[in-house]
Parts: sequence; structure tokens; C-alpha cells
Amino acid sequence: MFWDMGLINAIQKCSAQWGLAAALALSTYSPAEAQQLAGGVTIKPEARAVVYGINTIGNGVACALVAAAEKRTVLRDMVQCVFAGAIQSAGMEAGRYDVPVMPGIALRIVETGASIVENTLAGREGLEHLYYGLGPVLVQIDFRQGELKVYGRLLPAGGIITNLSLKHTLDVEESLSYQTVIFSSKPTLWSDTPGFTIGNVIYHEKTVGVPQKIVQAELAHEFAHVLQYVRVQPTQRAVPASLGFLEQKLHLRVGEDLTMVLLELPGNICQFTASRDCARHWYDLTEVEAYTMQTAAR
Repeated sequence: MFWDMGLINAIQKCSAQWGLAAALALSTYSPAEAQQLAGGVTIKPEARAVVYGINTIGNGVACALVAAAEKRTVLRDMVQCVFAGAIQSAGMEAGRYDVPVMPGIALRIVETGASIVENTLAGREGLEHLYYGLGPVLVQIDFRQGELKVYGRLLPAGGIITNLSLKHTLDVEESLSYQTVIFSSKPTLWSDTPGFTIGNVIYHEKTVGVPQKIVQAELAHEFAHVLQYVRVQPTQRAVPASLGFLEQKLHLRVGEDLTMVLLELPGNICQFTASRDCARHWYDLTEVEAYTMQTAAR
């Protein structure tokens, strides 16, 4: 197998050291202002450590439960996914910084972690399949068979169609730097909706008279949603067998799309009921995480 017990022990030790170092660093590092949610709830930069912890532990628990149900080695699968969670967390942190190409590298790091989780859930070797996407296209690299497969996804396709219908312009420079599709508008005054993300497609408003750190924080916020979309990619394993033909015959993956729709349901219900500050309520967990992650933007 890809993992043996000696390597597992080493990974456990390294993961513990990495987690401790990250927690210590985040406890003293505050590069951006805290984010204010509705109801006076304040998110401080140190809260990113909580996000990383929940993500890493959640991966481990999910893989352990599936391993137990399918009578595989629980400890091996759990440790493999905890390690994958640590990889994802490193990418999530690196993706916050306004350094050319750095967000794109961070995206690929998170995708590698998500690939390890999906392989583990499927009972494959840790790096047997690697998944890397751009907009509605997801490329699967199969190292065992030595082949490439290409899949389509609906949410990113909808994101591109939405932006084109709104006459937004493809931002080539930002798209290359972030390695995801980013649209922008002509320079305008800061509006109530300076950005949104559909799947892994970002709209980022060009603004005038707004400090650069605020603009960058907004882009970091939207990029956090892209990384959420990547991290739910392994939910493809939970798609009912009755829909298996979509992946097998049509090369269409719907797991991550359906999961994101469900996760964003509280915010969408809020929007439809014409409530205020829909993106800033504690119950909209995807937004709370994005506000937490944007505290690292600089």
C-alpha cells in the first residue's frame, strides 16, 4: 500500500508539529482587521486556526467512518485524511496573500489534499488519482492506468454564463494568478455586492476610491469560496448509484455542485425572504468561514 506504519507514525508526528506551529503563529499574527458579522459578532484573525482544525479533524472522521463501514484499516485511512487536511490548511493559508501566482499555487495544494481524501474514501492509494480544475473542467490524472480523464461540472458553467449575461469582463491577469476563472466590471464606486462566487468562478468588482487592502480582502473572501468548492469535491463519492451514469457515461460530476447548493441554502433562503445582511449571519457557515479566512488578506 501507499502508506506503511512507519510512514504513518512519521506523518502523525509531523502533523502534530505543523498544527502546533500554525496555532502558535496564528495566535500572534493579525495582518488584517477583524471582521464584523450581524448581531455584533466579531471574527478575529486567530479564528483561522479553528477553521483549519475543523477541516483537518472533519476529514479524518469522515474517512474513519467510511473505512469502518467498508471494513478497511480505520487508523490508516484516518491518518491519511488528517494529513490531507493539513495539506489543505497550508494551501488555504497561502491563498490569502496578494502575491502574484501564489493563490494559484495554493489552489493546487488544496486540490492535492482533496484528491487524497477522495482516493481514501474510494479505497484507492493516496495519490492514485489527482484532480485539478479550471472553471467547469476537472482533469483526473490516473497514475495507476497512466491516463487522463476530463469531467464537466454545472455550477462553474452557470457562473460563467451568469457573468457573461451581466456583461462582466474576463480578468485574464487575475485568472492566471489565481488559476481560476475571474470576471470583473468597469471601475465603479463600491457597491452592496462587490463580489460573488458560483462554483469556482469569481466576480470581483473593480472600484475607485477604495483602499487596496479592502479590495484585496474582498478578493480573498471570494477565493475562500473557491477553496470550499475544492474541499467538498470528495462528496462525489456520496452520489447515489442511480446517478452514477452521469460520471461514468456523461463524464459529469455533480457531487460538489449538490453539496455547495445545500451548504449555501441558508444564505439563499435569506436572500429570497428579503432579509438584511444575509452574508453576515452566523448560520451561513460558508460565509462565516470566508469572512474568517479573509482576515489573512494583505
